[in-house]
Amino acid sequence: MSQSATHHAQLRLNEQIEQFLSKGGEIKEVPRGVSGFNPAAPKVHWTKAQAAKTP
Repeated sequence: MSQSATHHAQLRLNEQIEQFLSKGGEIKEVPRGVSGFNPAAPKVHWTKAQAAKTP
């Protein structure tokens, strides 16, 4: 990912976080080493077209 694309992604993430918090959302601190990875979950394979879509 280029620096510009990375910067754009970071700005968009910050926007989404602000929207979430402004609507009463809450961010909980997750202890270091804890992961949401579930090895039993089915694998998802995204195509470039699916990954490029923005909500």
